[in-house]
Amino acid sequence: MKGIIKFQLVICTLLVAASIKCSYERKPLEIIPLSPFRKEQGSDSTIQRLKYYLVRNFDDLSPHHADSLKAFAFKNLDSGYEVCNMYSIIFYKETEVTNSKFRENESDLIEWHGDDRIFVVYWRYGKFADVLHFKNGEITNASAPRIEDVKKD
Repeated sequence: MKGIIKFQLVICTLLVAASIKCSYERKPLEIIPLSPFRKEQGSDSTIQRLKYYLVRNFDDLSPHHADSLKAFAFKNLDSGYEVCNMYSIIFYKETEVTNSKFRENESDLIEWHGDDRIFVVYWRYGKFADVLHFKNGEITNASAPRIEDVKKD
């Protein structure tokens, strides 16, 4: 009898834990343009365009969230991105520092908050190049450069 009760308690605990986890993962991502939303630098032959977004409800452990950010980036490409040497869409998680009122201090730059950067999707001359995942300012999916990306001297 005690064995059945223990078994039922274990099953009940697992069901409750699974229910909590599922409801936690269902929080939708909110993706909001950060100010400055777009930055362009360089000359005609070396144009780099950067777009910045704030992400609410991001979960490092959810592969669905990473896939959603990548899909968002592909759906929100600027026209003319193919002429850019580097075109990047950069996502930052919402924190006390990077929130929806980020630009209250005009001297602040989003690039200074690398610990809050979570995702960068970038293209080179219109061709998809890579997706970089970040955690606490460090790249978590670093890979070796491809041969075709290395210029010969």
